[in-house]
Amino acid sequence: MRDPYQAILAELMDERKQMDVKLDQAVATFALVEEEMNARMKVASPERLQELMQERAQIEDQLGIVDLVERIDALRERIAQIKMEMTSAA
Repeated sequence: MRDPYQAILAELMDERKQMDVKLDQAVATFALVEEEMNARMKVASPERLQELMQERAQIEDQLGIVDLVERIDALRERIAQIKMEMTSAA
């Protein structure tokens, strides 16, 4: 019979890899958007600059970067916990 810890650990690590790929894609997309925005921000009036900052935050939110980072952190914690449980069960 397969160790239940190994099965859970494999699932969590697989999900983490998937989240890492999604985060990489989101950050790459955001970098392209930010590059274009930086040029607009350099010449923007103070009022327009505020609007651009809000637009930037909205794009980051739409890409789900914060949610992805939080999920990856939760997965890391759970993986570490499972590994500790495996060690103490051995």
